[in-house]
Amino acid sequence: MDEIVYEEQQTAIWFLWIVAVIVTADLVLWQQIGEKANLHEKTVVLLTSAVAIAGLLLMHRMTITLTARELRWRYTWISFPGWRIPLTDIRRVEVTKSVWIEGWGIRYTTTGMLYNVSGTQAMRLHLKNGKTLRLGSQQPGHWYSLLQARTGPGAGIAGNRYG
Repeated sequence: MDEIVYEEQQTAIWFLWIVAVIVTADLVLWQQIGEKANLHEKTVVLLTSAVAIAGLLLMHRMTITLTARELRWRYTWISFPGWRIPLTDIRRVEVTKSVWIEGWGIRYTTTGMLYNVSGTQAMRLHLKNGKTLRLGSQQPGHWYSLLQARTGPGAGIAGNRYG
């Protein structure tokens, strides 16, 4: 495994609050319906909480990691879902922003995929295969400097895609 050059973690605090409200509302509802509820109603309440908690566990944190050979990003601690791009596949990097209507999470947008958990700042990666994607970041300028030095003209990238 390559040595980590730089890593950034972002946490979606807003998502934690939403899940807390949903689970609290479900607990109150569960208390209110008590034994009067049928199996279907109880199942809906339990599934609502389960889906909210699963979403929290899978999507509330994004980690972006730069190594000597690749750029990786993943959600949560279990690295799923997660992606990686060899630095040799990045043609150009730029600092950009997302707009509020694009939301947070994993999104397909008119300009390519968007991966973020909070804020609107991002870095756009232009890949050699013609695709573009954006990674949300609290420090897009720093990422730009790091990636430009490794992917720009004359960059000295150790190894190649196959390694």
